[in-house]
Amino acid sequence: MQCPQCKSEKVTKVIWLGLPFKFCEAPGCCSMWGFWDFIFEFIPFDGKMLAYQGSYVKAFWHWLWADLGA
Repeated sequence: MQCPQCKSEKVTKVIWLGLPFKFCEAPGCCSMWGFWDFIFEFIPFDGKMLAYQGSYVKAFWHWLWADLGA
């Protein structure tokens, strides 16, 4: 994966509001993108996201139960 803004390889998969995104960890960039990135026009980003590796479905269940328990 490569960041579309800075072309960095420091990209992490994250879940925000239950939706999958990719997040660039490069200093000075920190952009998020994915299929659902149009949602940022309607809902402001609150900074709460869950980084994950592997399966989105498993990470989603972890996110869901962690969010309900908090």
